[in-house]
Amino acid sequence: MSISDKLAQAVVERLLRQRYSEEFCDVVIRVEKTEFRCHKFILSACSKYFKELFEEHTVDGQDLEFTSAETFNNVLSCIYGGIDILTESNLDKIWEATKWLKIDFLYDACEAFQSERVDKENCVEMINQAQEMESEKLREVARCVIVNEFQDVSKMDNFVFLKPDDFLDVLNVRDLNVNCEDQVLSAILKWMQLSPEPTETKSRVIVGLLKASRLCLASGRALQNLMDAKAIAKNRKAFNIIREALRYHQHPDRRSYYCPAQAVHRSSSDYQNVVVSVSRDPKGSFVMSCRDIYEDWYMLDTPPQAESFTSHGKYIFASGQSQPSGSDIKVSFHRYNTQTGKWSHLPPLKTSASRYSLICLDNFLYAVGIADSVTICRMDISESTEWSKIGELLVPVNNMVLTTCENSLIILGNEKNSKEITLQSFDSVSLTSHVYADKLSANATSFTTFDTGRKTYVLLSNGEVWKVIACDSKGVQMYQKGKLFEDVITLHSAVTFQDTVIIAASNVLNPQMKNRLETQILDQVKSVEIIQRPSRCLINAAIPRNLLSRPEP
Repeated sequence: MSISDKLAQAVVERLLRQRYSEEFCDVVIRVEKTEFRCHKFILSACSKYFKELFEEHTVDGQDLEFTSAETFNNVLSCIYGGIDILTESNLDKIWEATKWLKIDFLYDACEAFQSERVDKENCVEMINQAQEMESEKLREVARCVIVNEFQDVSKMDNFVFLKPDDFLDVLNVRDLNVNCEDQVLSAILKWMQLSPEPTETKSRVIVGLLKASRLCLASGRALQNLMDAKAIAKNRKAFNIIREALRYHQHPDRRSYYCPAQAVHRSSSDYQNVVVSVSRDPKGSFVMSCRDIYEDWYMLDTPPQAESFTSHGKYIFASGQSQPSGSDIKVSFHRYNTQTGKWSHLPPLKTSASRYSLICLDNFLYAVGIADSVTICRMDISESTEWSKIGELLVPVNNMVLTTCENSLIILGNEKNSKEITLQSFDSVSLTSHVYADKLSANATSFTTFDTGRKTYVLLSNGEVWKVIACDSKGVQMYQKGKLFEDVITLHSAVTFQDTVIIAASNVLNPQMKNRLETQILDQVKSVEIIQRPSRCLINAAIPRNLLSRPEP
C-alpha cells in the first residue's frame, strides 16, 4: 500500500472515530427529533449547502426538514467514513437529500447507481425520476432503453405515465426501433386515451407527436383509428395533419415531387429514402444513381436511352427511343421497379411524334408530344396494356417541363424560335387545354418545377419562383413569390425533400455562390440546396437498403 493510500485510509478512520466520539464537534444538525453533532469543516467541504450556510451565518445549530433522520445518518456515514451506503431501497431518499444538500460526489454516485438499473420494465419510471432529479445522464440512459425497446415498452401499462416532452423526444429519434409505424400510432392513441396528463396538455402536444411520427408510412387503418378518436378529431390541426397523410396514401403520383418529414423511413426500416437522379456520363450514356439522407451517392440499374422520366408510387417511368413503324413512329416506354431494382418494357406508342415527355396524375401515365407534336396520350398504370390519345396542346413547344396542379397537367416550354416561356394546362377531367395569357420572363435561360405538397411552383434560372394555380374558367394563373437566389444558373430539375428544395444545376459561375441557402418566401420550405449535376430528373423514392451496395465512382 502506498503512502497516499495509507494516509487516505487513516484520515477516513479518524474522521469516523471523531464523528462517533463527538470530539471537536462545533455544530448540531437537527433532523426530525434526532440531533447529529458534526464538524462544520467536514460538512462544508462536502456540501455546498452547508458551505453557503456557514459562510452567510454564524450558527451552532441547524434544522433540516427536507430529509429524514435515517437518510441523513446514512449521508453522514458516507461523508465521514466513505461507506458505500446505496441500496435499491434507500436510493431515492438519499438522492433527494444529496440534491438539496448539493453533495456532488454522492449525487453522481446515485446517478450512476440508478443508471445501471434501467431496463425496459422500469425505463418510464426512471426517465420521470431523471426529470425530477435533473439528471441528464439517467434521462439519456432511460431514453435509449425506451427507443431500443419501444415495441415492448409501449405495450406496458406504465407507458402512459411517460411525460409529454419525453414522449415527443423519443418519437423524434430516427433510430426508434419499430417494425412498422402502426406501432407508433397505436402508442400515441394509447397515451392520448389513458395518460393522466390534463386534457389541455394532451391537446397541446398531440400536434407535435403526430409531426414527429412517420404518419405517411402508417397503414390507412391506423390513420383512420386516430381520426376516430374524439380527442384527436376535435383538434383541427391534428386532424389536418392526419388528413394530409391520408392524401399522401391516395396520391402516389405526387410522392416523387415532395417527401415530407412524415414519409422518411426510420433506421430500423428495410427501406432508405433517396433522391434518384438520371444524367448522362461523359460517353453520352444515361446513368441512374441516388443520394441517401447522408448525402452519399449510389449507382442503380442502368436506365434505357430516354427522353423523359417520371414516377408513380414504387415505379419510375421512362420514354425511350423511337423507330419507324410503317407510316407511323413507334416510341418505346420502360418501367423501373424501385423495390426490385429492375427495368421492364411497357407497351409502345404508335404515333406521328418521335419524342414525348412523361408525367403521372392520379392513376394515369401521360405522354405529351414535344416540338412539332401536340399529341397527349395516357395509359392506366394499374393495367399498363395500351395507350389512348385523349387530347392536344394548343401550342407546340420545345424544352418541355411537365408538372401537375390539382386535376391538370401543367406544360412549360419554348415556342419555336422564341426564348419566352409558354405555360399551358390540360384538364384531365374535361380533357381540354388552356394557355396562360402572359409569357414568363424571356431573361430565363432555363426553367424547372417543384412541389411542396399541394402547391406547385415554377423556378426560373435567375432564381424567380412563380406559384401555379389551376382554375376551371381561366386555365392557369400564376403569381411571383420572390427569388430563391440571385445568380443566373442553368437549371436541370428540382425536388423537395422534407423542408429543402434540392436543385440540380450547372454553369454555377459565381465561386462565392453558396450551395445551401435559407429562404422564407415559401410555405413548408426553409432552405435551398444546389447540387452541380446535369440531372434529367430528380425523384423522391424509397429503395430497399440492399440495393444501395454500389457507391458512385
